[in-house]
Amino acid sequence: MEELLHGLYPVLPTPFNEKEEIVFSDLKNMVDFAVQCGVQGIVLNEFFSEFYMFTDEERKQVVETVCKYAQGKVPVIVGACATTPMRATYWAEHAQDNGATAVLVSGPYLFPYSWGDLVDRGFRILDQKIHIPVIVQNAPADKLASNLNASISRDQAISLMKEFDHVQYFKEDTNGIQVEITRFWKAAQSLPEGRCKGLFTGAVSGSDIHDDYLRGATGFMPPLHMADARERQWQALSQGRLEDSLQLQFALAPLLCFERLFQLDVCKDVLKRRGIIENTNSRRRNMPVYNAVTREEFQRVYDYLIASGLV
Repeated sequence: MEELLHGLYPVLPTPFNEKEEIVFSDLKNMVDFAVQCGVQGIVLNEFFSEFYMFTDEERKQVVETVCKYAQGKVPVIVGACATTPMRATYWAEHAQDNGATAVLVSGPYLFPYSWGDLVDRGFRILDQKIHIPVIVQNAPADKLASNLNASISRDQAISLMKEFDHVQYFKEDTNGIQVEITRFWKAAQSLPEGRCKGLFTGAVSGSDIHDDYLRGATGFMPPLHMADARERQWQALSQGRLEDSLQLQFALAPLLCFERLFQLDVCKDVLKRRGIIENTNSRRRNMPVYNAVTREEFQRVYDYLIASGLV
């Protein structure tokens, strides 16, 4: 029987050096950190990972390196989002061939396709070529904080689950996420029993794991940097210790406020401070400036995390 994808699956950011070259040794360090935290799996090449700034060869190397290194240690979900549905199928097959547990697929993120084209040229072929679960991702432009838009609505996701055997999960990344979780499960009542195997929430807009869980989220894909605290929170929730989970949520609140503004920069800053990566460099050019003044302000937050025993 296929194991359900439930629990904590943190997203690995991509580590770059001063020349903005990928540091594969740091990718392995992040895998080791995730394993030490006891998470249920990891996620590669999600939008948070900056995959859309990779060359094709880099994208292959990241998947091949991490899947090989993580084999037998932790399951790997690989993002297969692309500019066309045909390219998404290509990347999904590549992930499957390299041992991925599941793939994450959104709509094309630069130019929209009609729904009929997306189904017939994308998901129909994808469903025929792979045998691992597909997680449909709704990643609208407000989540991506850019000109990228890879949205697939809950109703569209449900229609895909009705038609295709391997489309089994939904990842909701839109703003107002708690309300959307409730709406998704209400709409999903139209599905045959067992067709939807779970609902994930995402990185920044899915930062309130406590309320997400109470609304019906079954899995979480936060950034990697606080995976140990988030895993403790998942264990508290899954064991019914709601007060312990809520206390962790409150304790993380100052950090989460910074994350909403600086997202990837905060994640990499914390990973560097924790000795997991060497540099905080990014290839993104469209985010708020994370400068010396901001780092000084963040130092107070980090000192609080240390005092609270969270890092």
